[in-house]
Amino acid sequence: MNTLEANLTRPNSVLKRSGAKDMDILIRDKLINRAKSYAWRAGGLLAVMACNYALENVGLLNLPDIAVVVIGLVLNEVTKFLRVNLPDIRAEMAIGEEG
Repeated sequence: MNTLEANLTRPNSVLKRSGAKDMDILIRDKLINRAKSYAWRAGGLLAVMACNYALENVGLLNLPDIAVVVIGLVLNEVTKFLRVNLPDIRAEMAIGEEG
C-alpha cells in the first residue's frame, strides 16, 4: 500500500495530526486525479461532438444536440468502467488460462 492509499484509509483526525506536508501531498494528488478525470470526460464529449459534426456535414448523421450529449456521457461511463475494471478482468483471464 502506497502513502496515498494509506492516507485515504486513515481517519481525518489521524490525517490532521500527520502534518501539513502529508496533507498537501494528499490534496495535490487528489486535485491532479480530478483534473485528469475532467480532461478525460471533456475529451470524450468533444470526440463525440467532432464525430457528429463530421458526419453531419457528410449528410450521414443528424443527431439532436441532446443525443450528442447523452452519447458522450454514456461513452465516458463505458471508458471509466473499462479503466477501472479492465486490470481485474485481465488478471482473471490470466488465472483462467494458467489453471
